[in-house]
Amino acid sequence: MSGAGQLEFAFRGRGGARKGAGRKPRAERVGFLPHTPRARHRRYEPVHVTARAVRSAPNLRSQTVFAALRAIFARASEKGFRLVHFSVQGNHVHLIVEADDGVAFARGVQRLLSRAAMAINALARRAGKLWRDRHDRQPLTTPSQVRNALVYVLFNHRKHELESGNPSDAALGGLDTCSSTAWFEDWSPSAAPPRSDPARTGPPLVVPPRTWLARKGWKRRGLLRLDELPRC
Repeated sequence: MSGAGQLEFAFRGRGGARKGAGRKPRAERVGFLPHTPRARHRRYEPVHVTARAVRSAPNLRSQTVFAALRAIFARASEKGFRLVHFSVQGNHVHLIVEADDGVAFARGVQRLLSRAAMAINALARRAGKLWRDRHDRQPLTTPSQVRNALVYVLFNHRKHELESGNPSDAALGGLDTCSSTAWFEDWSPSAAPPRSDPARTGPPLVVPPRTWLARKGWKRRGLLRLDELPRC
């Protein structure tokens, strides 16, 4: 049939675009952090950084590995980047850092993590990446956020002790020697660690904060107590 009376048929293929169809991004398939745009760094905001090690990495809290990390932390504060606090767990590290600008922040974190990877790989006689994916970072924009981050980072070992189901009294009540708690000074007078605590020895591996939030602002929500537990 032809001419003006010819019929036109619209053919439809099967399926079509569906929400959620197709192969998932690799980050989503394996649980890595998606590569979303980073928030712009503001020099007056401290940042909570978390970096997780790959499964094949050695225990970061082992004596030899943590000794290597101590040396890295001791020289991390340079070129507009400041390491204010840290804690090292078996397979990840928490950092509270400051930086003068976005470039100093990015380069400072990269420098610290790269140095750590090279040192730990050399110790463990291994090759390949040490850190699992892009580090996670959380800008701390309010006094409450900074205080919560301090508790979370400095007492992070307690969180993992509780999750183990068999926490020890020493772990829940003392200072973590794999953290910067030893150089923290702003304790509540009614719940402060004794000056004789063995963790409180040696030169500091961190530097005093310069941002108002990390230096003074968080104290409006109360000084830290030795008996606090981090919020999960």
